[in-house]
Amino acid sequence: MIATGYKHTVARKEDGTVLATGSNLSGQCNTAEWADIVSVAAGAYHTVGLRADGTVVATGMNTYGQCNVGNWTNVKAVYAGAYNTAAITKDGKILNTGYQTWNTLKWHEVARLSIGDYALCGVMDNGQPLVTHSGLTTDNYYDLVAFDAATANSAGLKADGTVVSNGLDVSTLSGILAIDCTSNGLFALDTEGTVTTRAFSYAHLPDVSDWSHIVAISASATHVAGVTSDGRVLSRGASDMGQCNTQEWVLFTPAPTPTPEPSGDPQATPNP
Repeated sequence: MIATGYKHTVARKEDGTVLATGSNLSGQCNTAEWADIVSVAAGAYHTVGLRADGTVVATGMNTYGQCNVGNWTNVKAVYAGAYNTAAITKDGKILNTGYQTWNTLKWHEVARLSIGDYALCGVMDNGQPLVTHSGLTTDNYYDLVAFDAATANSAGLKADGTVVSNGLDVSTLSGILAIDCTSNGLFALDTEGTVTTRAFSYAHLPDVSDWSHIVAISASATHVAGVTSDGRVLSRGASDMGQCNTQEWVLFTPAPTPTPEPSGDPQATPNP
């Protein structure tokens, strides 16, 4: 639904088109002609879209082949890292292209992926973590539903809504629905629709403590975007290239609230 690159932000609308704002120096915001998109992902300088027919489109920097996805088919999910793109196919295969080509031939029953700065991370159907970089320790990671990594830190979201991390104090987090790791810390979306942050002592994260009714988040090292329950897109942080110019975006129209039926028997005759 929403994805953030180094200095750009992209979002998929309910009609399958894609909005983009921010730096377009590498063509990463050239999504105006895209259609039938079901999900998006963003790398540092490229953008990836998954079409409804299982094919993949990409635009932006292709120095390392991160946009070489034209022959991918039967895809059910796409992911992007700084200079990499990965996907899970409907028959469980892992595809990846870009600066680092990871050996995932032994990866099976993978539920979802994420791409850190130096590693491809995965969660198996049984909640166990997968990672291509031995420098990311996962000793306490189990029963996961999501696993994300940045430069030298990672975090895992457990099925009970708690979070584990190898670099941040996340012991008080609970009721979490989604996480996004950056090189400066962690953003966590909870069941109440609010977003909590955990930053390293040397770093600063955008203050989003006033956000509410959030249903999805995505963060880069310097900015964060969130989708509200009524389809608006909030963004905060660095916007030197316009990456936070999302004020006019509306991704979907909420379903109308059902009108309650009148109480009592509508056929009853009032007493005189």
